Amino acid sequence: MGCRVSHLYFFILLILLIFPYRLYSANIYDFLTMPEENIDIGIAALTLAKDIYPDIEVKSYSAKIDDLAEKVRKLAKKNNSPDYRIRCLNTVLHLHEKFHCMNDVINREQDYYYLNRFFDTKIGNCYTMPLLYVAIGQRLGWPLYIVHVPDHMFVRYIDPHFPIQNIETTSGGAHVPDEKYAKDFSVSKTGHKNGTYLRTSTHRELLGDLVSTNGIRFAQKGQTFKAITYFKVAIKLNPRCVEAWANLRSCYNRVAKNQKGREVKRYRKMAANCTKRLDKLGFVHPYDVPLPSGEYIKRIKNSKLAVSKTKQKKAAISYSEPNIPIRRNLTILPNGQRLNPNIATTIQSFPSNKDQSGGW
Repeated sequence: MGCRVSHLYFFILLILLIFPYRLYSANIYDFLTMPEENIDIGIAALTLAKDIYPDIEVKSYSAKIDDLAEKVRKLAKKNNSPDYRIRCLNTVLHLHEKFHCMNDVINREQDYYYLNRFFDTKIGNCYTMPLLYVAIGQRLGWPLYIVHVPDHMFVRYIDPHFPIQNIETTSGGAHVPDEKYAKDFSVSKTGHKNGTYLRTSTHRELLGDLVSTNGIRFAQKGQTFKAITYFKVAIKLNPRCVEAWANLRSCYNRVAKNQKGREVKRYRKMAANCTKRLDKLGFVHPYDVPLPSGEYIKRIKNSKLAVSKTKQKKAAISYSEPNIPIRRNLTILPNGQRLNPNIATTIQSFPSNKDQSGGW
């Protein structure tokens, strides 16, 4: 009997060592001790989603990530070219599975910030779409990581020999250079220098972003102190998470309004410290971004009007074979816009806009 028990304990220990990321606790403090190599972004995102949607099954949604990864793997056919791999990801997600960006480009409803809802509706934004790319990339063992600019996220394929690493997931997987992102999203010099923006994030830092998203949800529900807890954990995971710092400041100011005497001063001081930290990080508020992410996506979609119906028809015909990966080659149109030659609605580079302003 004792031998059988010993064998059982050994088997359980082996499972824990081999599949550590699949046994996540719902306790956000457990994330703080999780090493980078054990973080599975898909599982983490779904575990945190269950915090908001308690009835979802993490295992079933995780299986959907595995299914997408397998489809990409089959299409890639062991090809090690980063460009080819990205095109396979683009093809499966945007062409075959029809994942796309929301029509209401400035909609900030929190439902759109969770992978389970993305799978249910296939409508995402500049948060969930990059998140899905990274989650699938991890299952494939591909080096895909999140990059931030003000009010926007994109994906980067890390390979020192690959020159076009950036992936704009909201536009069919287009490549946009850092300089274009910096200009269109008003990246501050301080934010760029200190790594707040345009720096490749670790999975641990992305985990901080995910925790911060839940904090925003709780703050919107009026659960201010719970939100504060989440923002503090998010900042420990990702000290450069300006959204967490900014929302933590808002929570402190909200609490201060309901306090008396010294407590008012204490919370206002904590809010002021958040402001100092944001200044050091070079935080750019969405209101200060001349071309916010919503308008950016809208321009991508509207730009297809520059393509003639004939070209659109030819583009559609070129995809009669379902296993041809989307190409990322650039074709310049007469009006200066760049167009993917195989999909008429996939724009590869976008015009800047100095006239519009907006934000949240």
